[in-house]
Amino acid sequence: MKRVIAFDTETYYHKTQYSVAKLGNYGYTHHESFDPYLLSVYDGEDAWAGEPANFNWDALQGAALVSHNKSFDQAVLHRMVELGLAPDHAIDYEDWFCTSSMSAYLFNVHSLSDAIYLGLGSRVSKQARSDMNGKQWADVDPAQKKGMIDYASGDAIHCWDLWNKFGHLWPEQERLLADHAVYRGNHGFAVDTEKLAEYVALTAEAQDVAEKDLPWTDAGKKPTSPYAIAEECRKVGIPSPPVKTHDADGFADWEAAWSDKFPWVKGVSHYRTVNSIRNILDTIKARLRPDGTVTYGSKYFGAHTGRSSGDAGFNVLNMRKFPLVLDADRRVVDDESENWRTALDEKDAYEKLGYRFIDMRSLIVARPGKILCCADLAQIEPRVLAWLTGNHELLQAISGGMSLYEASARQCGAWTGSGDLKHGDPRLYAMQKSRCLGLGYGCGPDKYRTVAREMAGLELTLDQCKTEVVAFRDENPLITRLWRRLGDTFKDCAARKSNFELELPNGRSLRYKNVRRMIEPKVNKTTGKIEREIRYSAEVGTRLKFFHGGMLAENLTQAVARDLHVEGVIRCEESGLPVLFHVYDEVVVEVDKGADKRDVLKCIEVTPEWLPGCPVSAEATLTPCYIK
Repeated sequence: MKRVIAFDTETYYHKTQYSVAKLGNYGYTHHESFDPYLLSVYDGEDAWAGEPANFNWDALQGAALVSHNKSFDQAVLHRMVELGLAPDHAIDYEDWFCTSSMSAYLFNVHSLSDAIYLGLGSRVSKQARSDMNGKQWADVDPAQKKGMIDYASGDAIHCWDLWNKFGHLWPEQERLLADHAVYRGNHGFAVDTEKLAEYVALTAEAQDVAEKDLPWTDAGKKPTSPYAIAEECRKVGIPSPPVKTHDADGFADWEAAWSDKFPWVKGVSHYRTVNSIRNILDTIKARLRPDGTVTYGSKYFGAHTGRSSGDAGFNVLNMRKFPLVLDADRRVVDDESENWRTALDEKDAYEKLGYRFIDMRSLIVARPGKILCCADLAQIEPRVLAWLTGNHELLQAISGGMSLYEASARQCGAWTGSGDLKHGDPRLYAMQKSRCLGLGYGCGPDKYRTVAREMAGLELTLDQCKTEVVAFRDENPLITRLWRRLGDTFKDCAARKSNFELELPNGRSLRYKNVRRMIEPKVNKTTGKIEREIRYSAEVGTRLKFFHGGMLAENLTQAVARDLHVEGVIRCEESGLPVLFHVYDEVVVEVDKGADKRDVLKCIEVTPEWLPGCPVSAEATLTPCYIK
């Protein structure tokens, strides 16, 4: 067995001017400010920390390395070798493990301090690291240097202890997925640099126009200042909106109520949209490598269910689905308007009128001589939910070639026609899509209204949503039975003050620690009175979250779908089909021109042995750029 050595680096950083969040690993390590001033290692017996020039690099020969955030430390070491700060043989390693990824799988946390607390039962301070913000190593006094060296030694020791204690509990397949996230993130993808420059210019123009449409910006107030918005509302005699990040639906209702009378109301959202896109474009531009590619961050096991999550600077897992449309005056065309839909349908004609379309996904292109294969699993979560609830009638209809939405419509009696539902009644098809994707996990009318709009393009009244919620629950007793079973078991755990563990079909588990029954005050929206509400909570990682039967069913379904999906990702890689990135139920593979998309489909259209009877199908498209 190889000797395991914990390996940790400390580098100069400045939160606002020079950070990994903005530049990515490549941009950060290739920036003129890059300075890897400290290195720490620990092999289970001896610890060493100091300046890299003083390290005996031969000590790493033949060892397996372990770091907390392997992606970053790998990038730092590779750059140190390029700069001559470490010998060439320093990167001759075969095994390099990551305790951050391991801790995400085992404890639902990524940070070292949280992993130390949950895994080793200790609290550590990160103050020494925080105190180095914006400080050069050469400029700090001896006392601060000693404090930083002690801190770095502690990190290496804790990292080694975590791996030594828990490494064997991290399954090999999950390690492969974590390594894939690191490798593919560093490999990156090509960018259409001409289009990027065009989009940067367009968003700059649109941002200037949007800012001028807001009455308070002439006085020097920030465009999206809550105080400025509230003051303007008082001036014109309308209620102030809720904070959008806290109550998106409430903000949308406020916007719908007042935007026709006061155009600046809609202008606030338009400015936010353009500003958000411009920030992403600036990040992509900052991360561009000389060969026209960019790196990206993909956090393995970023969610409790096992799904990945993207990085804050440029989240490739959550790119805008539809183009942003700007009219000839560079004002945003609202994406709920008829004009927006018409512009998308008649793009060429509208471009001649001066309209411009910012399609963020189209920035991601294939490298020279390559083409992208975008493939996604068809309605995988509703199919998994049908399998979990034992809805064999629905599964058999899908296996026979019927779409899930049509099969569900026929099962509940909403569609009895002889033809295809999608073409026979497009609105009913959209309604069934919104029901299958939005109502299977116990959401109420308010949330369903948003789901119907975002996933199926339906504008429903609150009363219509209330009717649909009740009807869905009446028509799907197998699903509501699953909610009750999970909810009742969760409540039993609360009564016993115990943990709740939800075993998945492939053998892994979702863990909920310290389930508790809580009574909290709640304002009745109808009466305005404060009432008592009973809720059930559990700890996920270091966070306290509330759960009910429907939400537990969603966790279960999402986790099973994730496990099925990532097996397909691994099969693609093992078949020589490099997955640039994968997004929930989708894989984006870069293949040679002339490749057959069926090769990709063979890898992902597989029903696992642990999910017998669940039909799995997918669709794939060969395209020069990323599309949905």
